[in-house]
Amino acid sequence: MQVVQQECEKIGRDPATLETSMLITAMVSDDVKPDQIPAEMSQRMVVGSPDSIADQIKTKVIDAGIDSVIINMPYYTPGVINAVGETLRPLVGLPVG
Repeated sequence: MQVVQQECEKIGRDPATLETSMLITAMVSDDVKPDQIPAEMSQRMVVGSPDSIADQIKTKVIDAGIDSVIINMPYYTPGVINAVGETLRPLVGLPVG
């Protein structure tokens, strides 16, 4: 986001007029921890429990000032999409429940 802001300054554009998004790959697994993500993928991948994934998305996307996130979940396990969605609800301003 810092580079985006710098480039906007160069051309005289207000960065607030941009809509930003980020693609994140999420792997829900209690067997894999965030510190096990390969360095080259650390900014675009989150791993762990649904709560851990929500925390990582908050840090990597929301706290960075990015407007929206697209989540790629390559390994499907029944119930996992709902579990991650429920943990993300309060972060994106939706009521829980």
